[in-house]
Amino acid sequence: MSYLIFYILCMVVFMQGLRFAQKREAFMPRVLAINYICATVLSITYSIWVSSGTISINLIGILLAATNGILFFGAVLIILASYRIAGTGITAAVVNSALILPVLVAHALWPQEEPMTAWRWIALSLIPVTMFLIRPTEISTTHYRLTLKADLLLLVLFLSQGMINVLHKVATKHLEPESQDEYLTVIFFAAALGSAIYAFCQGKRPSSQDVIDGVIIGICNAMAVGMSLGAIMTIGAVIFF
Repeated sequence: MSYLIFYILCMVVFMQGLRFAQKREAFMPRVLAINYICATVLSITYSIWVSSGTISINLIGILLAATNGILFFGAVLIILASYRIAGTGITAAVVNSALILPVLVAHALWPQEEPMTAWRWIALSLIPVTMFLIRPTEISTTHYRLTLKADLLLLVLFLSQGMINVLHKVATKHLEPESQDEYLTVIFFAAALGSAIYAFCQGKRPSSQDVIDGVIIGICNAMAVGMSLGAIMTIGAVIFF
């Protein structure tokens, strides 16, 4: 369960770090690019350290990782937009409620490995009810009701986060434990490439604070994804999510 505890801590710092940078009006494309570049460097360094320079990831793992890397980059842009429209609390709630998708997919595809007890079904069924109850009717800082545009954005956020976690579970079925580090490296490299191109097109140099924010967010990002994969492999997707 240590994977789960560290995952939660890293995700809290990651989500709040993004919001902090946005609130201080940082140039977010650069912050995101630095975040993913930092996560890529950490993943490469750790992969070389534990594997003695050998590469064990297969083609399926590479394709899954590259797809997930693109989703990572897109999902962060959606999170930042959701922060502006719906606020931090509801955004974080939607991100974490996306666990419904990987749980259902994992149980449907691997029922013996990922069983659902009656209590787990009850717990899962409470999530939509909870989301309805905590959905704000107005935002205290701007005093306006969430519009259809905001609801659609939250839906896209829910689906994108759910798909990222589904691909994590699928990847663990096609990867050996020792190839997990290479999988992380490809994920962050794909996200770094996309975010770097996006930031370059904006044509603005990052400040020293942007670099600091990006590095801190990137460290937490790399650790959170690593902890999630470790947890899925050890305690299973249903229990973890």
